[in-house]
Amino acid sequence: MKRMILNYIGVFAGLAVAAFGVVAFILPSGVMMGSSTGVGRVVEHLYGIPVSCTVAVFNGILFLSGLFALGRKFAASIIVSTFAYPMFMNLFEHTVFAEGITDNIMLAALYGGLLAGAGMGIVIKCGASTGGTDILAIIFNRKWGISVGVPIYLIDGAILLSQVFLLKKAIRFCWEFC
Repeated sequence: MKRMILNYIGVFAGLAVAAFGVVAFILPSGVMMGSSTGVGRVVEHLYGIPVSCTVAVFNGILFLSGLFALGRKFAASIIVSTFAYPMFMNLFEHTVFAEGITDNIMLAALYGGLLAGAGMGIVIKCGASTGGTDILAIIFNRKWGISVGVPIYLIDGAILLSQVFLLKKAIRFCWEFC
């Protein structure tokens, strides 16, 4: 029981760290990101809907897909991440200290990537999944034997390409640093 409680604390802490990295550094600087957060950036750009709201809806749809395709046991392993990550994003979106900590795009990419990666690493170390588009990759793997990496690369690649074509800051970043 104690181990399970510590795992849940770790999952929540990891999700909070990842969400802070994304909201404080990645989103304000215009750095591109994959998964459901990248979809959220595109939807925010097109329709003005906050990233956290889109992430919550998109993750909910992916969660239901995982539930129907892979069963209750799988769904139980990702339910916390599916809804806690956008909750933390929303919390940090409404705090003043998380807005524009740095205007240096390279530092924002570095700090945001480190925090998001560390947070996701903590979640995985605690035996949970971060949810998001990983759910689709797991469905492809379990249903059709496709390596998990292939769908992740294809899905995240499409999300990143959509940001390149839709978000001017992303194009500016590529011209400055690529």
